[in-house]
Amino acid sequence: MPRGERMRVPRNTGEGSDAQRILVLHCRRTDGMDGSMLAVDTHMRIKFASCEVSLLLGYSMRKLANMRLDQLLPPPYNALHGKWLRDPPHTSRPGSCRTGSVVHLVSEAGVHVPVRLDIHNLEIEASGSSGTIPLYIVKVKKVTPEEVLREKRLVLTADFTGKILTVTPADSGVFEFRALSLLGTNLAESIDVFADWRKRSGETQMQMILLALLGKEQEMPGTSWRVRVHEPQPAEGSGAVASREIHRISRSACLQVELEEEDNTGEVDAETGVRIQVTLWRRDLLGGTLELDEELIIRRASPLTGLITGLPTTAMLRKPLRSFLNIPHMSWEKLVAASSHGHHKRSALKATNDRGSISPVMAFIGPHPDSGTMRLMVQGVETLAPGGRPKITLTVHPDTTFVGAHANIMRVLRLEDSINGVASIANSSVHGDDDAISHVGRLARANSAAPSALRFRSFNALTAPQPRFGPSPSGLLLVGPGDVRRAELTGKVAALRTGPIGKDCSSENDAEDDEFNGAVGDDDDESSDALMAEATSVHRQATSKSEFVEQWVRSITYQASLHQMEHQEQQHQSRKQRRNTKTATAVSATTAATAPGGPLLREESSLLALPLASSSAADGAFEPWLRTTSRLTTDTKLKSIAEVGTCAGAEGNVTDAQQARCSPNNVQERQRRVASRLLSFKYAGPSEPDGGEYPCKPADVVSHGGAETAEKGTDEADEAAKSDKGSTLDGSSVDGGSQGASAISSATDATSASEVVIDARRARLLKALNKLLLGPVLMKHMDRLRFRSYYLIAVMFLTHLIAYVIITSLIKKQYANVYSVHRQALAMDRSQLVVVRTVLGTYCERANVTEKVAGCIYTLNTSVSRLTKNLLQMEANHQGVYLGFDTNKIAKPAQKVYAVWTTPTVDYQVFLDTTPPQMVIERAGAWQLGNRFIAAAREAAYWMLRYKENFKFHRIYEFIISNGLDSLFKVYATSLDYLVLAAWESVRELRQSMCIP
Repeated sequence: MPRGERMRVPRNTGEGSDAQRILVLHCRRTDGMDGSMLAVDTHMRIKFASCEVSLLLGYSMRKLANMRLDQLLPPPYNALHGKWLRDPPHTSRPGSCRTGSVVHLVSEAGVHVPVRLDIHNLEIEASGSSGTIPLYIVKVKKVTPEEVLREKRLVLTADFTGKILTVTPADSGVFEFRALSLLGTNLAESIDVFADWRKRSGETQMQMILLALLGKEQEMPGTSWRVRVHEPQPAEGSGAVASREIHRISRSACLQVELEEEDNTGEVDAETGVRIQVTLWRRDLLGGTLELDEELIIRRASPLTGLITGLPTTAMLRKPLRSFLNIPHMSWEKLVAASSHGHHKRSALKATNDRGSISPVMAFIGPHPDSGTMRLMVQGVETLAPGGRPKITLTVHPDTTFVGAHANIMRVLRLEDSINGVASIANSSVHGDDDAISHVGRLARANSAAPSALRFRSFNALTAPQPRFGPSPSGLLLVGPGDVRRAELTGKVAALRTGPIGKDCSSENDAEDDEFNGAVGDDDDESSDALMAEATSVHRQATSKSEFVEQWVRSITYQASLHQMEHQEQQHQSRKQRRNTKTATAVSATTAATAPGGPLLREESSLLALPLASSSAADGAFEPWLRTTSRLTTDTKLKSIAEVGTCAGAEGNVTDAQQARCSPNNVQERQRRVASRLLSFKYAGPSEPDGGEYPCKPADVVSHGGAETAEKGTDEADEAAKSDKGSTLDGSSVDGGSQGASAISSATDATSASEVVIDARRARLLKALNKLLLGPVLMKHMDRLRFRSYYLIAVMFLTHLIAYVIITSLIKKQYANVYSVHRQALAMDRSQLVVVRTVLGTYCERANVTEKVAGCIYTLNTSVSRLTKNLLQMEANHQGVYLGFDTNKIAKPAQKVYAVWTTPTVDYQVFLDTTPPQMVIERAGAWQLGNRFIAAAREAAYWMLRYKENFKFHRIYEFIISNGLDSLFKVYATSLDYLVLAAWESVRELRQSMCIP
């Protein structure tokens, strides 16, 4: 019982009989501690282990009491703990077992069991001496596997404005302040990277850096960034906050940003939008392991190692260690020797192979993905793998006190180009832009209730490259789909700020215009346009094939089909009067949409409000904008666009019907009709001015007169009528520098999916190709190619067949040689068994045999039957070596083997039945000698049953004993040697035949 334990011992009465008293003692602990306890000395020997520990690890009490502590620890900590127990450090490193962090013990089944340790030092008196023995009393408490990660990280859930909504775990103090203090604050108030971004770009651009981090996470899942985390300051006076800034302590952390997964229902709150999961790992609590081979190639890495280096563990596998650390190209032994200069080397007599060779703690510097440098503290243990090859296991800990190259995360995220233009606007005193962007953000969040797959597609669309505004060779302004949306958004934001109050607008829009007119001036419009134009630099190039295809599909022109144009032409006369009114209304709406003061047009995206472009592109790119707007508004599969905003009517008297048509709900329908009329105008020619068929243009374009418009429309119609150099009749030409025109354009049109219009130019090309491919000139060459292909295939097949037959025969020959060696050895073995059975059968049949030796346990009949069995096996092997093992073919052995079997070079003895008995020496080969031995053994099987113990005086008995142990064994051994040499020689010939070096 450990010293100092308190127990309650109840008083017991005597029990038992008068002759024998039995005392029962009941003990119960009262200190409130459990019984999971280990006692370990400085030599890692377990002195005591409680029953709870044995049940936890699966060992028996007896086995656990005889084990060492290193048998309960995973590598490489089992080898490193010996020094830590003998020479304990003065200060414990954060994350060690002495500080109460979660560690792992290895159970009997090899499973890692997470536990939390409470270690106390105790000095006990040694028996038989005056000294004391130090002991470590360890209290073991089992924890859940989630506790390993729970004590090292904080998981924050934030929206796209950076506001922290939830904190997990809420009661954590991993960064030495209450985690609940982060709730409701902004990410920039506690994380230095976001604070720097907000300081340089403004509070309204927080979603830009979040999108950049999400893009990096999508490119390489598992990427982490080094940041500093500090406690957020409460909302107090400026003097109190400034005084606390001096004493605020920040901790190094690893940052991971990813999209939060939806719940099972798949519903997202439309008011709050998409959630961002921000994970903060305290960097000084992280400790990882690496497993290397003898060439310092990483074979295994723990997940925490990836957090330390900033890369996922999958990106580190099968790569040399020098790819991540600045170490020379040398072996582990040389690296340790160079790093341990002046370090005390352990004696070779004290080294043990099971614990491995321990290196000193080494510091290495390497690059980090955030463009800075890091220093890692590494200590390794070299052991032998099961295959006998060396294996090095490293422990990796980051050095958070190291000051190296400054990390520039903004450069890695490619946000430096967006900081200068954004910061000049975000720090201004004008609040009109903030109100407009907040209004647009609410609209985006309201439309964010979409499945996760759609959200990812929206994210890919946001980060895809967009065409830039720039002059075209023809002098016009090239506008892409993304630029059109940005131009529309620019005009509508400007309209929210500076648009005039018209009589044809609703009361809500009037109120909003009053607010913007009162707070914002003309200079604010220019600054806001510059802000939105600079924000387009965030859009990066496509990083995958799927994104490229998606951009190409978006650039295809979707216009009305021929059937739709004919249907509009039939209804032209009936709608002529109504079109006059709608044309005037559409001109006003189009002018308001493309001018700097146009209404707001916002893409329905739950991730990001698209950056705005310069409003100067409204005049030069009117027609590309109109065509692109028409195809974007009708495209329901690729992208959904919503229109929200106000409209400014023309000056003069406007009726209530015109006001209703100018409402925001009819903007999309009006633009579709305007695009259709423009298409009809370009292909059918202009109608009369009083017919209302001219397309709507901005006010400054329309003011030049209807004559110029009609003349320009006629020129465009003539260009469209050209066969090969103009646009196709189905409108499949691509705007904005697309990859190429589509042969079947209406296949992707949502309005006419059932109709297929084939381009006439491609039809002629198809006809020419068919004539060329199916003509007699090309068919002659095709027939020749087909015949030669069949001929080559036949030749290749025959070549393979012949090669297969040759190789098979060569392999069979090798089999025959190997079988000959084996059968020759069996013949030698069976000849000796024949001799043994002959001697034992005769010896055990003596009269008055009283002792039973091991050889006489069988009867004479058993000995004779076994002699016959061995004789038959010897005969089969003897004949097979000389004649071959194929019953239908006789195979001649090698030349030297054949000479041994046929040339009479072996002397053997022949016994004669004469008086007195005589012996004759004869000479024969292995074939003849073996046959005479087999014949003598057959006679022995018969005469042994007749003569029994007197058979030892027979001449057959003398022949078997004399020649079986001497002459026959020698000639068989010589034959076996030559067979082995012949087999190896055949293998050499096979290697030469098959061109094997």
